[in-house]
Amino acid sequence: ATIEECQSEVDSLYKSLFGEDDYNSKEDKPILEPPLPQSDEIIIQKASSAVNGNKFKGLMDGDISGYETESEADLALCTILAFWTDNEDQIYRIIQKSKLYDEKWERLDYRKMTIGKAIDSAYGRHSNKYSSKAMKGVDVETRKEFKRTDMGNAERLVYHNGENIRYCNELNKWFIWNGKFWETDKTLKIYQIAKETVRKICNESANHNDTNKIELIEHANKSESQTRINAMVTLARSESEIAVTANQLDIDKWLLNCQNGTIDLRTKELSCHNREDLITKIVPVDYDPLAQCPQWLKFLNEIFSGNQDLIKYIQAIIGYSLTGDTTEQCFFILYGTGQNGKSTLLDTILYIMGDYGKQANPETFEDRKRSGNAASEDIARLCGIRFVSTIETGHSSGLAENLIKKMSGDSKITARELYKSSTEFEQTHKLFIATNHKPKILGNDYGIWRRIKLIPFEVTIPECQRDNKLLSKLQLEASGILSWIIEGCMIWQQEGLSNLIPEKVRRAIEDYKAEMDNVNLFIQQKCIMESNAKIQTSMLYEAYEKWCLSNGWQPSNIQQFSNRLKDLLPNIDKKRSGNRGENMWHGLKLSYGGGSL
Repeated sequence: ATIEECQSEVDSLYKSLFGEDDYNSKEDKPILEPPLPQSDEIIIQKASSAVNGNKFKGLMDGDISGYETESEADLALCTILAFWTDNEDQIYRIIQKSKLYDEKWERLDYRKMTIGKAIDSAYGRHSNKYSSKAMKGVDVETRKEFKRTDMGNAERLVYHNGENIRYCNELNKWFIWNGKFWETDKTLKIYQIAKETVRKICNESANHNDTNKIELIEHANKSESQTRINAMVTLARSESEIAVTANQLDIDKWLLNCQNGTIDLRTKELSCHNREDLITKIVPVDYDPLAQCPQWLKFLNEIFSGNQDLIKYIQAIIGYSLTGDTTEQCFFILYGTGQNGKSTLLDTILYIMGDYGKQANPETFEDRKRSGNAASEDIARLCGIRFVSTIETGHSSGLAENLIKKMSGDSKITARELYKSSTEFEQTHKLFIATNHKPKILGNDYGIWRRIKLIPFEVTIPECQRDNKLLSKLQLEASGILSWIIEGCMIWQQEGLSNLIPEKVRRAIEDYKAEMDNVNLFIQQKCIMESNAKIQTSMLYEAYEKWCLSNGWQPSNIQQFSNRLKDLLPNIDKKRSGNRGENMWHGLKLSYGGGSL
C-alpha cells in the first residue's frame, strides 16, 4: 500500500465534521492562522465544548460508528484537533490519551500520513514532520533492510525511535523526548524502547521469502536476551542521528520551556515545543500573559513596606534569573533577622523555576578548606541551572570569596561529581543567599564588592498575621507570577540592573562594606589618633593580627594593612625614627597603652 493524495476523502470527512454549509463556503474564508499554544487539557476541554464536541468526545472514547474504517476515524479525530493546534507532537499526545490509540499509531509513517493530512486540511500547508504531501508515493510497508546482528539491531533502534531518543556520552545520559522536552531517562525507558524494537523485528518478514522469514524469526527470538538488548542500546549510543554533546543541550540561554510552549525571553514570543531546541528542562506552569497574581503582589508590598522601587528591582533580578545570561556578574544576599518573608519569596520562585532552579547546601559557598582534587558534586549539579537559592540561618564562617567571584562571573566552571571525571560547563546560574546574619567578607577588593547586592528585609511579620499556608496559596498563582517575572525580564533588558538599584539597597551595601572593613573596625576599637603619638609599624600590625584572630577575621597581609590604613587615615605618616631607624606610624597609638613611644 502507498500513501497518496486523497483530497476527495478529506473533503467528505470535512463535511461530516464541520457541516456542508461550512465546507461550501470555505473557499471564501481565509486559511486558519495557527492558534496560540495551549496545554493538552485546555485543548481537550475546548474541543469537547465546541459545536462538534459530541463527535470529538465519541472519538476520544473509541466510538467509530459512522466511519467505514478505524483509519478514517483516526483522521477525523486528528482533523478536529488540528482546528485547535498545529503542533504535531501535541496532536499525537492527545491521540495517545484516546481509546483510538493502538499499535498502528506507533508506526512513524502512519503518524506522518494521518496527522499531516489533518494539518494540510486545516492550515493549507504541510507540517515539516508529518506532511502527507511529503510522504506521497512512499510505500507504507517498505522497511529498511537490516543485518541480523547486534549492529543491525542498534540501527533498528535508531530507525524506529531516532526522533525521540538522544544520548550524551559526556554526561553518560540518555534523553527521551516526552512531547515537551528531552527528559533525562531516570527509569531506563531506553530499555523498554529497545524491547519494543525487538518485538518489531518479526514485522520485517513481509519483505522476505520463507527461508529468510525463518531466519529473521530466529534472530528476533535470540534478540530478546539481556546480552543482545544491552548490545543494541550500547551500540546505538554512537549513531550520528542520536548522539549529542553537552554543549548542544539547552544551548539557547534565552529560551524558557513552559508547559504550553517555549517562550523566547527576548521577545515574549511563545512557540510550540520543538525537538530541535534540545531543551532538557521545563517549568511546571503555563505561560499566560493575562494571568494575575494579586496574593503575590500583596505579599511583596507587605514584606517591603510598599517600596515600589525595591519591588521593581526584585522583579528585575528574578526576571534576569529566568535567563541563562550572566553578564551582570553579581549575586544577591537577602538579609533579615527572621520571619520577614525572604524564605517564602525564594521558595515560591524556586517552585516556579521548576527544572531551571536548584536549592544548594549553604556549606557550598562557605569559606572552608577544599582539596584541589576533591569531588565538587555540589558545584557540578549547577550545570544548566539558572536560579540557585540557599538559606543560611546560623552564623556563617564567611563566604568562599574566590569561589563566589568565579561563580558570579561569565567564565566556564570546572567541577567533578563523585567517582566521575571533571567536566567544564558554561555558567548560567544566579545565586540568591537568604541569611539571618550577614556573611563575613574578608576581602576589600573591588572584585568581590562589585558583585554583592544586599537586599534588606526589615519588616517582621507579627505571629498573629503569619499564614502557614501562604506558600501553597502563592503556588496557585504560579502562572500569574511567571508572567510578572517575565515582565521583570523585559524591564532588566531595557534598563539594566545598575540603573534599577534602589537607594535602600545602595545604602545597605555601603553599610555592609563598612561593617566588613576589619582594618577600619580595628582602628575604631583599638587605636587613638594623637598628633604626638607614634608606634612601630611591626607592633601595630602584630596587634591587628591578634585582634583579627580573636574576632574570627582573616587578617590582611602587612602591605594591604598599610595601604588600607593610609586610605582611612590620610593624615598619619610612616617614616623612620629613633636610634635604630625603625619604621614608625606617626599620629597614632594603641588605645590600651601599648606601643606609643
